[in-house]
Amino acid sequence: MTIALAFLAAIAMLTSTDLEAQKPAKQAPPPPAAPKPFAFPKAAARTLSNGLKVFVIEDHRVIVYAPPLQFNQPAVDASAITYEVRKGLLKTAEATENLKQSIKSLVILRARENVPLVRGNARQQVADFAERWLARSFSDGKQYSVKVYFADEQPPPGLRLKGPEFK
Repeated sequence: MTIALAFLAAIAMLTSTDLEAQKPAKQAPPPPAAPKPFAFPKAAARTLSNGLKVFVIEDHRVIVYAPPLQFNQPAVDASAITYEVRKGLLKTAEATENLKQSIKSLVILRARENVPLVRGNARQQVADFAERWLARSFSDGKQYSVKVYFADEQPPPGLRLKGPEFK
C-alpha cells in the first residue's frame, strides 16, 4: 500500500511539472485605445422653493414602452374548402370536422410563430404614431425622436422598467 501511494505521488509530481512546462509565456496586454471625445450635455440649474437644487438636461428623446406583441386569431373559413375522396374512402361529417379543426389549429400556430416577423413593422408604426402625437400636441414636438420598446423585450442597460407587465 505504501508503494502504491509513493507511486501515485511520483506520478502527480511528474504530471504537475509537465503542465508547468507547457504553459505559454505571459504576454503584455494590448495598449489602451485612444480616448473618445466626450462633452457633457448642458444642464440648466434651478433652485426649488425648499432650497433643493435641481439640474435638468434636455434630451429630446421619448421612450415608449408598448405592451407585448400578441397575435390575433386568424379568421379562416374552412367551410369554403373542398374535399376530395380517393380510392373508395368514405367522406364522413366527423372526418370533415376534424380536418377543419386541424386547419384552424395550424393557422393559430403559424400566427404565433410570425410575431417576431412583424415586430419591426409594429415598432415603426408605434414610433410614427407617437411622433405625430408629439408634433400635434406640443409646439416643440417635432424636435423629439421616439424609441419604442415592447414589454416582452429586454430593455437596454440603464433603463429600468416599472410595473408588473415588465419583467
